[in-house]
Amino acid sequence: MDTNEHTELGNALRLENTENNPYLRIDDSGVLHLRLQRFSDNNLPEPMKLEVSAGEIIAMAGDFFTEANWTMDLDLPQCDRFKSSIDLGQYLIHKKIKPKEEAALIKAYNNLASPDVSRKQIDTIYTITNSNYIPFSPTLDFYMKQLMYVFRVKNYGEMLTRNQTHFTPWSLRVYVLGHSIALRYAHLAYELKQWAKDTAYQSENPDFQSIKNSFSSNKITPPHKTLFDLAHRYHAQALSMEFFTFHYYTDHFATGHMAMIGDLRKILQDRFGTWGSILANNLHDEINRIGVFTIRPYDPTPNENEAPTRARGDGTINSCLDQHNRKACIDGMTKSLQDINDVLHGAPVPKHQNFGGLEHLPDVDFNSRQHQPLIVLSGDKVFYRKKLNTIHIISPTEYEALRENPLEHGYVELTSKWEAFKLVTKLRLFPSLYEGQVQPVSAIKKIEIMLDEHNRQPQRQPIAESSCTPEQDRSVLDWRTKAFEWDNLKDRMDALDGLKKYSVLKMKRMEKPGEIPETQENVTLAI
Repeated sequence: MDTNEHTELGNALRLENTENNPYLRIDDSGVLHLRLQRFSDNNLPEPMKLEVSAGEIIAMAGDFFTEANWTMDLDLPQCDRFKSSIDLGQYLIHKKIKPKEEAALIKAYNNLASPDVSRKQIDTIYTITNSNYIPFSPTLDFYMKQLMYVFRVKNYGEMLTRNQTHFTPWSLRVYVLGHSIALRYAHLAYELKQWAKDTAYQSENPDFQSIKNSFSSNKITPPHKTLFDLAHRYHAQALSMEFFTFHYYTDHFATGHMAMIGDLRKILQDRFGTWGSILANNLHDEINRIGVFTIRPYDPTPNENEAPTRARGDGTINSCLDQHNRKACIDGMTKSLQDINDVLHGAPVPKHQNFGGLEHLPDVDFNSRQHQPLIVLSGDKVFYRKKLNTIHIISPTEYEALRENPLEHGYVELTSKWEAFKLVTKLRLFPSLYEGQVQPVSAIKKIEIMLDEHNRQPQRQPIAESSCTPEQDRSVLDWRTKAFEWDNLKDRMDALDGLKKYSVLKMKRMEKPGEIPETQENVTLAI
């Protein structure tokens, strides 16, 4: 997501009330504002003067305020060690959290919850984001903005090149880690309120014991007001950490951050340096623009009949084709916040695999139609699309074959920094010539793709035709085109034969005496 989209999504979240918490405020529009709570040396929440909205926390986290090297403490494995990106995601969900991981994320969070961060700094970032420095060239305008960020945001360049956790499935680990911390302090807030109401209250929670022992060692009996204030601070701290983590969570809904990139984000940079990083960005941008079909692989109670969802990426969250993806993102964050609210009122802390936000997290559905990506990783080799400006929509089986042997499907191996430089030159300096455009899909090809999808997932509802007004540029999400012209009579008859065979037209004929009827499979296709 881009900065404004992060902000918009966060400010769309609603809290029923602030629990009379002086560090929280809901404005007339329903937007939640928080006074950030810094983690002190003993993890006691230290209120900052700065008040920010939920959306501002999500937008500023990760991209502008973080610790550049914090992810080095997460021990993130590469996808190639697992059967699929989703298998790695499941591993990252269930993996036990280490103290050094908590400490690393808290250190990253404290870069935002810092007395050095001012309203002026945040407003400057939004000013740069919303400026149009070079109107006639989006590419040059992008680079100008990046240059402005480098000058105005500390360590921006370093944060930009070390952002693996903004991509799936590694962003899952950040969500699980941050949500665990948020729940931990929501639970502590609940226990402090119980202690304030009942001085004899006891708990085996180590965090509660630590605070109680701290008061005892100083021979202090904390007054009712002090305990409630401390509970409010932990409540605000839990929400602040949750929204900080939501930056990575919302990135997970941008298609340019999903499994089509995977290890390429790091491999391209490692092998081809700066040119590799730029190519990774080009791949990211193309997938965002064209979109993919997604499933919800981490939903603890999946619906096997559910059709895949259309999804897009940065800059398109409000487009019609991305509406269901946008709703899923807000619904997921809302369920995650419900976890915190439940724990804040005494519910047990849920297990990692039952965290509320996991239900709606998407990833690429490789059993649905997709497009030919700009760059693919096959084995340990990197390949790029030979016809840079031509993108075909292909069936799931064709996509698998492409990944297995790119050379046989119109791809060229990328072997040197010089080749990477030439590729960057074409894509960045001459986008009008080399930017990929989705090609029309013939009626016969549509049928082939839909039948392949059905054969793979026969129990699943087919992909419904988009109800959105067709956009100027084609995408994999909506393959409608102007009136299709049949190439010849043979194509017309082949299509009708295929439709008849799979009962799409419900055509029937009389069999000859003694003839064995042709077996027909009932298939419902959305055409």
